[in-house]
Amino acid sequence: LDLGSGTERNAFYFADLGSTVTGYEISETALKVAEKYAKHRELPITYEKRSIGSPFGLADASVDLVLDATSSNSLNREGREVYVRECARVLKPGGMLFVRALCKDGDKNAKVLIERYPGPEPDTYIHPDIGVVETVFTKENFLKTYSEYFDVTFLDKTSHYPAIQGTKYKRNYWIAYFVKK
Repeated sequence: LDLGSGTERNAFYFADLGSTVTGYEISETALKVAEKYAKHRELPITYEKRSIGSPFGLADASVDLVLDATSSNSLNREGREVYVRECARVLKPGGMLFVRALCKDGDKNAKVLIERYPGPEPDTYIHPDIGVVETVFTKENFLKTYSEYFDVTFLDKTSHYPAIQGTKYKRNYWIAYFVKK
């Protein structure tokens, strides 16, 4: 299950390896691009236009792996609770959840964004280029978000240099692998 799959780069990778993939994406434009490519390549990918902060349309314990590559950062607290619960519900026992999330720890640019463009909840900001609310996590809050349903098997902090208002900034990210309890 590829959450916030965009134009499906991750879904294509796993489908090429022989996996059956479901991609959830909220952008109609991204879905059209992904569907066209997958159809052309005859890849086993099913797409659904949906928010990942609402119940998933999948059976209990039906998924081996859930991917969240910086998609849940745009969820509010309530949506994030649904997302985490649904990830746990659809994963098979021992299933894995991969998460890449925005990190607050040591990220001076995250702190500037929170200060200049404050969001509606703690540790959130309204992205100045796209108007989307994004959440940044301290290590403690990040692990707490998933701790009810998952055990962490790997956690690392990495950096990337995205552009905001035409200027590149260093941003920190959490990279985590969780296993369903």
